Amino acid sequence: MARPARFTHDGILDEAAEVVALRWRDATVAEVADRLRTPPNSIYYRFPSRHALFGSLWLRSVQRFHVGLLEALTLPDPGRAAEEAAAHIPRFSRQNPLDAIAMTLYRQHDLVELVPSPLSDEVRNVNDTVRTAMVDLAQRRFGRTDTDTLSLVAVACQETGYGLVHRYVRHGITMPPWLDDAVRASCTAILALGD
Repeated sequence: MARPARFTHDGILDEAAEVVALRWRDATVAEVADRLRTPPNSIYYRFPSRHALFGSLWLRSVQRFHVGLLEALTLPDPGRAAEEAAAHIPRFSRQNPLDAIAMTLYRQHDLVELVPSPLSDEVRNVNDTVRTAMVDLAQRRFGRTDTDTLSLVAVACQETGYGLVHRYVRHGITMPPWLDDAVRASCTAILALGD
């Protein structure tokens, strides 16, 4: 009978998140192993490479982020859905600082090339549901889903918010409460450009 594992998958990722918060892209598997008081080979048994470990952390953080984002994007009123999707970015980042930092580790298209299958497939497809919800939001808000409209919706609901929270997340600066309203206001103003 096999001996039960000392560490869970999530337990290892939790420790990896702590290391990333301190060392960001300089985090190492050895540092995670030190926190767990185990040899690095114990980590490599579950995660075959450094990128597999920290890429799994990135993926878990993105998936956690998507829960609230998808809830917001599917609100019945498209204007409110857009605003709340945008406001989810600072709200999630404030409430989940370790996940917010982990989400800055990689760009999705880079990570796909760095990790083995089936993890690379998960990374490649992680935003599919969000993409579908954004298309639906564009259709509900504007009645069209051409490339320019989808770009406008992405900038309003996601990219502006990411840009505004980035300095707070990366530098450990307390995120002011008014940032949520700033993100909502910018979202509304940007969407108005498509009317």
